[in-house]
Amino acid sequence: MNIVASRLASFCMRHLEAGQNSLKDKSCRLQLMVLNASVYISLGVTSLYALILLLTGQLALLIMLLIPVIILLFFILYLARCRCFLTARVAYLVTCLLSLLYGIHLQGKETNLSLLCLHLALFPFLLFRAHEWRWIAFCSTAAFAVFEIVDFNLIPMGTQPLAEGTARILRLVITLGSFICITTPSALLLWQSNQQYRKALKRNRVLALDEKMAAIGRLAGGAAHEINNPLAIIQLTLESLENHAGPNDPRGIKPRIRKAYDAIHRIHSILQKLLVSTPQVPAQPEPLCVHAIAQLITQRSKRYLYNHGIQLKIKVDLTDQSVIHCERQHVIDAVDSLINNALEAMLGHKTPAVSLTLRSHDRFFQVEVADCGPGVSDEINRSLFTPFFTTKEVGAGLGLSLYSARCIARQYGGDLTCDSGPSGRFCLSLPLQKLS
Repeated sequence: MNIVASRLASFCMRHLEAGQNSLKDKSCRLQLMVLNASVYISLGVTSLYALILLLTGQLALLIMLLIPVIILLFFILYLARCRCFLTARVAYLVTCLLSLLYGIHLQGKETNLSLLCLHLALFPFLLFRAHEWRWIAFCSTAAFAVFEIVDFNLIPMGTQPLAEGTARILRLVITLGSFICITTPSALLLWQSNQQYRKALKRNRVLALDEKMAAIGRLAGGAAHEINNPLAIIQLTLESLENHAGPNDPRGIKPRIRKAYDAIHRIHSILQKLLVSTPQVPAQPEPLCVHAIAQLITQRSKRYLYNHGIQLKIKVDLTDQSVIHCERQHVIDAVDSLINNALEAMLGHKTPAVSLTLRSHDRFFQVEVADCGPGVSDEINRSLFTPFFTTKEVGAGLGLSLYSARCIARQYGGDLTCDSGPSGRFCLSLPLQKLS
C-alpha cells in the first residue's frame, strides 16, 4: 500500500513540476505548478462530465462541448511546456470562460456551471504576478461579467436542457469540481510558499553564520599578526635563558622553559585553527583523480592511526575513473579532522578501532569515517556543526574542526553529515565529474 501511494505521489509531482526546468524565475515555477494543477483538475472534471453524458446518451453535447475543451486543455499544457507561459495562462482562463458560456447556453442554469465563474474571477490572482495587473484585471472583470450575463439571462439558455436525473448528477459533479478547483491550487500555492520561506530562512541563517565566521577570520588574521611578534620575542628570550642555564641546569630552569614553549605552541595552534575555520576556495580548483586522493588518504590514515595504536579497517569501492575539483590540502584537512574526532571519541575505549570507507555513490566521492565510541545523540547532532560547539572540557578544543570540514565540503558543492546513534559515523561527500 505504501509503495502504491509513493508511486502515485511521485507520478503526481512529476506532472505538476513538468516544464519547471525551462524557467529560472522561482515565482514563475510556482505559477506553472499552479497552472498544471488547475489544468489537470479541469481535465479530470471535464472527463467525468463527458463520462456522465456518454452514459446518459447525450452524444451531441459531448461532441459539441466537451471534446473541444479537452483538446484545448491539452494544447494549453503543450504551450506551457514550450515556454509560452503567458499565452498558456491567458488561454486557460479564456477557454474556461467560453466553455462555461457555451455550456450554460446549451443546458441552462440547472447544472450549476455558473459556480465556476466566481472561481475564475479570483483565480487570476494565483496565475499572474503583481506587475501583470492588467491581465489580473482583465480576467477577473471578464469572469464577473459572465456571471452577471448568466444571472440576468442576457443570453438564450436551455436550448438542449438535460433530464432531471442527469442535471442532479451534474450539479453534484460541478459543485465538487468547483470546490476542488478553488482549494487545491490555493493549498498548493501556500505549501510551495511555505517551502520557499523555509529555504530562504535557512539560507539567511547560513549567510549570517558565514558573515560571522568571516569576521572572526579577519579578527584572527589581525590577531595573529599582532600576537606573533611578541610571541617571537618571548621565544627568543626563552632560547637565551635555555642557553644561559648550561648543560647541567643546577637551578632546574629547563623544565619550566619547556612548559613555556608548549604554551607558545598552543597559542600558535589556536590562531591557526581560527585562520583555517573559513577556508578560501581557489578560483580554479585542481582536478584530483579519486583513486590518487583515495590512496593518499589511506596512506596518511594508516600511518597516523598506527602511531596511536589504533586498529584501522579500510574499504575502497571506486568503480570508475572520475575526478573531484578541489584543493588537495583542503580535502586532507577535512579527513584529518574526522580522524582526530574519531580518536577523541574513543578515549578510554579498550579496543579502539576506526573504519574508513571510500566509495563512489550517486555522483559523489564519499569518505566515511566510523568509530566505536559512544556515538552521537540527536540533540548533539543538531548542534554538532555549529562553530565553537564542543563536548570537550573547557580549554580542550575550540569546536571549529567539524565546522571547518563542513565549510570545505559545501564550498565545493558537497556536504558533511553525521548519523545519530551508537558509534560515530561521519560521511564527507564531494561532487564527482567524469574524466574527459
